[in-house]
Amino acid sequence: MLGIQQDNFCDEVEWLDTDASEDEDYLPLMNDSQDASKQFFLKTSNPQDFLDDVSDRKRNRMNSLSWDINSRDLFRRKFTITTETPSDKVRKAIDKTIDDGIERVDISHVELTEIPDEIEELQYVTVVHHDIVKTAALQIFMYGNYIETINLRLFRLKNLSVLSLRNNRLTTIPPEIALLENLVELSLGNNQLKSIPAELLRLKKLELLSLLPNPFLLLPTDNSHRLVCKQSKPTLVEISTRSLLAQPDDLIKDNQCILPTELLTKFQSIPKTNHCEHCKLLFHIPDIEQVIWRSVLGNHHIPVLYRFCSIQCSHKLVL
Repeated sequence: MLGIQQDNFCDEVEWLDTDASEDEDYLPLMNDSQDASKQFFLKTSNPQDFLDDVSDRKRNRMNSLSWDINSRDLFRRKFTITTETPSDKVRKAIDKTIDDGIERVDISHVELTEIPDEIEELQYVTVVHHDIVKTAALQIFMYGNYIETINLRLFRLKNLSVLSLRNNRLTTIPPEIALLENLVELSLGNNQLKSIPAELLRLKKLELLSLLPNPFLLLPTDNSHRLVCKQSKPTLVEISTRSLLAQPDDLIKDNQCILPTELLTKFQSIPKTNHCEHCKLLFHIPDIEQVIWRSVLGNHHIPVLYRFCSIQCSHKLVL
């Protein structure tokens, strides 16, 4: 073993030079041992040309190196795996709005499939303006998600002024949207809406309404602007409920002990938005639903779904 030569312990490796230009950058300008450099210098009528050539190579290398660094950084950011869930992103956005006292909430493109219950916390947001604390004119942006239905807790935000639900998967808009009495701008384009509720037209402060595109019902070829899409007879419970709801509130309160539990439950579950578009009578289930095509805030031939307590009221409605 002692007679074995040291050279037998390693194999000869042929190295591949991946960047010859890097070596050239660090060579002496006038080294006699480098024939190529010397010959170039000797053949050049002006030595300054040689110096310029070396400078250009260095400059090109620095630009290439800068591009490589930026590309690697972009690649790293693009493929960084995040552990944040859509709920985490919503929670962070809500906390930031409440803690910083700002009016804008952006939870767009976070892959939401539903509006979380935490959204109602935004009703308590306040802002400071000219040293005066006031309720925020809230702006919520939830476009570019996968929302199919609207959580009714959203309609508790009386301070909501701007709402964007564009580019989602909504098929209907609940009548309770009429509760957003301070809404100024509403965006509902790029959804799956067949019609909009007539209750939306009760929003007196609404100035900007974006509805297109949506697969709205088309205006009938006979140009009839009305279409009955649902008609039913009220049940005995529904008739009793409407009759009692038409009475003063004190009457119901004073007779709670003798009223059936089912009726009391219905009283509590009826939102104030559920009333006939003609006579304003409160109901739990409408007798008739009718689509009427009309222009709404600059949107033409939009199918609007009206709800009535009776067929008579549907005939009496004058637009």
